[in-house]
Amino acid sequence: MKAGFSQAYRESQAACLVQRQIRQGYGSADFWRTDGVTKTIKVALAGAGAFGIKHLDGIKNIEGVEVVSLVGRRLDATRDVAAKYGVAHVSTELADSLALKEVDA
Repeated sequence: MKAGFSQAYRESQAACLVQRQIRQGYGSADFWRTDGVTKTIKVALAGAGAFGIKHLDGIKNIEGVEVVSLVGRRLDATRDVAAKYGVAHVSTELADSLALKEVDA
């Protein structure tokens, strides 16, 4: 097995988990409504390569979901992708993104 395969697999599975949660209603306006105010779910996306970009393209079309952190293997490339999609935080470590207070999922 290639050295980077397991990390890429984990990143793919994390992105799929977010999509599954959104499909199950966790990203719907009704789920995140508190006291009559709709809350935007703020997510960290693991993967800044081709599949990560596809997820970013899809997520930008979902009302009530915002990517606030992007994780990738190469920092410079991840910064480029984040800048294109308006993602403020970038890292090469998933733990850094998950430690952010604003990350919901």
